Amino acid sequence: MSIAAPPLDADALGRAGFRASAQGNRQADASFERSGLHGRDAPRTGQARRIAAALLRLWGLAELVEPACLAVSELVTNAFVHGQGETVTIRLSVSDTHLRIEVRDGGSWTPRPLSPDLLAPGGRGMLLVEAFADAWGIADSGAVWCVFQHETSGGSR
Repeated sequence: MSIAAPPLDADALGRAGFRASAQGNRQADASFERSGLHGRDAPRTGQARRIAAALLRLWGLAELVEPACLAVSELVTNAFVHGQGETVTIRLSVSDTHLRIEVRDGGSWTPRPLSPDLLAPGGRGMLLVEAFADAWGIADSGAVWCVFQHETSGGSR
C-alpha cells in the first residue's frame, strides 16, 4: 500500500495546521480538537497521516513515509478513541539520525499498553508500531512516542 499525498510546501503545511519551528530545526506540531463524537473525530487520523507524509517528504525523508504514517495512524487513533483531553497533539521532530513521533491526548491520565484480545476486531495497533518502529514508549507526561532511524544515519533498519 502506498500513501500518496500532493506535494506541500511549508506555507501549505501551516495552513493545514502544522506549526513548524525555526528554520533548520526540523520539528512540527499539529493539534486536533476532539468533538467527542467518533464519526466527527475519525477523519482526523487521515488528516494527520496526510500532513505527516507531506512533511516527511518536505524534510527529504520519503523512505519513512509509509512506516511513519502507519505509526501516526495508530497513535492518533488511540488518542481519539481512548484519550480524555479536549485536543490531540502530534509532534514530529527529526535529528541527524532519527525521526520521533509523539502524540498527546491532553488528558491527565497516563496511557498503558494492553494485551490484545486475539478474537477482537481491533486492539493490535501498538503491536504494529512496535514491529515497524525502532523504539516506542510512554513518557512521564503521558505522550506516546516512537522513533525511526533514518537511512542517512548509516544504520539499517
